[in-house]
Amino acid sequence: SPYIKGYRNLVRMRCKIQGRITSVKVRMRNVLARYNRDRSDLFTKEGRNWLAQTSLGETDRFKIDLLVEELSMYENQLDRVEKKIREYAKKAPIRIVEAREILRTIPGVGEVTTDVVLSELGDVNRFVSQKNVCSYAGLVPGYRQSAEKETNLPISKDGSKLLRWVLVEAAWCAVQYSQKWRHIYESRLERTRNKKKAIVAVARKLLCVMTALLRRGCKYSVTA
Repeated sequence: SPYIKGYRNLVRMRCKIQGRITSVKVRMRNVLARYNRDRSDLFTKEGRNWLAQTSLGETDRFKIDLLVEELSMYENQLDRVEKKIREYAKKAPIRIVEAREILRTIPGVGEVTTDVVLSELGDVNRFVSQKNVCSYAGLVPGYRQSAEKETNLPISKDGSKLLRWVLVEAAWCAVQYSQKWRHIYESRLERTRNKKKAIVAVARKLLCVMTALLRRGCKYSVTA
């Protein structure tokens, strides 16, 4: 729908800007690391005041000043995009409003995850099965079949890279805050001995729960 397309554009825009902000911060820390002057509160008001006054080599000071300008520009853009997303949300169809309320009841699912899932998936009823949804997110393991055997491969990584990333991040949050999801993770970890495979399995399960709840129009419960 036109609304979903606009919503998706805004959410993707926000994620790209956030990625640029992270990149600039990493470059700033790399400069300071050469002087052994990096600090945890670098991007607070106090940290920025300190940065403006700290002694650096001439070219490194010039580089830091340019990076500070670049960071401020991206932060301003992020504020504007987030404001636009809030304004856009006020025009959302009732089904999107209800879907947002449903997703926010799931452990580990915050505002960013909700925005990405709703904008990337659109109408969940367009997917014929849970496997179809997981394939769209690139969370379905691939396989190679020969005359002798069938070999399991890593996940396909097809489909929406942004959706896959946010689901894995949400899975880590769910594992941290929910005993049920922690148990799912530990069970998979025991079987695979691989943290990455275990958390991807949790992300896949989380996506299946999301789509099931959205289809039924009901909120999350521990038995979901």
